[in-house]
Amino acid sequence: MKLTVITVCFNAAKALKKTIKSVASQDFESFEYLIIDGKSTDDTLVVISDNQSVINHWVSEPDAGIYDAMNKGMRLAKGDYILYLNAGDTFYSEQSLSQLFAQATDTAVLIYGDYQVINESYNEIVRAEPLDTPWTGMKFCHQSMALRREWALRFPFSGDYITSDFEQVYEIYQAGAEFCYVPIVVANFMHDGISTKNKLRVRFESLHIVRKHDKSAKSEIAFLKKILNTYAVEAVRTLLPKKTFEQISQYKIRLTNTRKSLS
Repeated sequence: MKLTVITVCFNAAKALKKTIKSVASQDFESFEYLIIDGKSTDDTLVVISDNQSVINHWVSEPDAGIYDAMNKGMRLAKGDYILYLNAGDTFYSEQSLSQLFAQATDTAVLIYGDYQVINESYNEIVRAEPLDTPWTGMKFCHQSMALRREWALRFPFSGDYITSDFEQVYEIYQAGAEFCYVPIVVANFMHDGISTKNKLRVRFESLHIVRKHDKSAKSEIAFLKKILNTYAVEAVRTLLPKKTFEQISQYKIRLTNTRKSLS
């Protein structure tokens, strides 16, 4: 079994250094490393050149955005599984990959675990949510999942949404693929991406994606609750100092994780 780790980047030289170092530290031996750069104008190519011994293949050319670049990476991949670890993201430990695949089933299409959110004032481990609940958004992040390459090619990112990663995972879930949860922390996720900054848009986009398959009242109600909650959270965010808001968010994550561990 071979894995392809893909990093997508654009003008992110400093962040890319950290990601490459994390990939190079893995004790898992059966993987290749690809970097897909969007024709950066900073020192990204210098960083890539300085780390040629770690990188199996890289390209630097204009693209149509992050999901176009991620699709390009999956088409170039040669591994049985694909995992995206974009510039600034890192693995949680040197054993992340070896532990993930040691505990996964051989027949799994998508293998996923927990992740750590990296905020400005705190870090917090987030447990993946169970799949037997209504799919009202990503139950984990794409940095903490490995997907079989043939399924990735069958369900490429549409790029129609800022949450096209959720669209891909949801479509694969609806197709009946086998998902395998491994109870380890896989990756560190930087809490400053475009989906993080556009919570309400993500909610409405996710609702649109799910409606293609599930028009039940139960899902509609679940989504409406999520949307109303997001409105409230975003309103509070604008009123409170950033540090205070992050402290509240940290408490909420810990409470949610406690509930998951007890269930």
